[in-house]
Amino acid sequence: MRLLTRAELRERARQKLGIVTPIEQGYENALPGDMPTDRPFPTNYFLNNALEERIAEVNTTCQFSGSNGFIPYNVAASTSTGMISLDFSSAIQGYTQEYQVQTIQHVTWVPTGGTNSTQVVPTTYEEMDRNTPDWQNVSAGTPTKYTLSNYNLVLFPPPSTAGTIYFTGTLSMMAPIYDLDYIQQVNVEHQLVFIVGMALSYAESCPSDLEMARLADMLRKDYQQKLNNLLKWIQSQMSEFQGDITPRTNRRAYRRAR
Repeated sequence: MRLLTRAELRERARQKLGIVTPIEQGYENALPGDMPTDRPFPTNYFLNNALEERIAEVNTTCQFSGSNGFIPYNVAASTSTGMISLDFSSAIQGYTQEYQVQTIQHVTWVPTGGTNSTQVVPTTYEEMDRNTPDWQNVSAGTPTKYTLSNYNLVLFPPPSTAGTIYFTGTLSMMAPIYDLDYIQQVNVEHQLVFIVGMALSYAESCPSDLEMARLADMLRKDYQQKLNNLLKWIQSQMSEFQGDITPRTNRRAYRRAR
């Protein structure tokens, strides 16, 4: 298994509910997470909200908090090749606490004086080595990819002109905003808690349906077990950094554990 998008999480949640999805029915052009026309409930809206609520439950239990507002980060022009590393360990505009920005998504690049934005998509060093073996020799230009490394935002390639990076940042586990978004702070194994949780939310919303009520009883036990395992995993990652200073301890461990 790999990390699943919000749409793919909906697909798996419907399967947990015993619903045959459009992909399973073999409909042409069907996409993961599409709502079956013969089973309009739960709707995509319901499942998306259920996912947000389950993520909020984890954040509340772990006492994580943060802002999903867009954050600007001004970047100078560079003549470097390959990549440029931007330090996120100090304060960023409007975010005064050290190590406040933990995870980012929805990254865009806007050159100074320009009006057009360029989407900057996440990557990894391994992916760059595999898909662009000579990336370290690529000249500065318009940044198109990024990765996070020890509180540094790494841009590929470096910007040839000055500009501003905009992104959403948070201390908490971020709920996916779009169907192609992932839950970035959870590993592959523990994303199952959200699949079960989404299905459970719907099953519990149908108390008069005896079949759904029975399913809710089974899902509730499975969800609680998986939730407990996720919380134990988070706590184990946090304990590795007990000697670190308070503003950095659990948040740093949580992001690095991905």
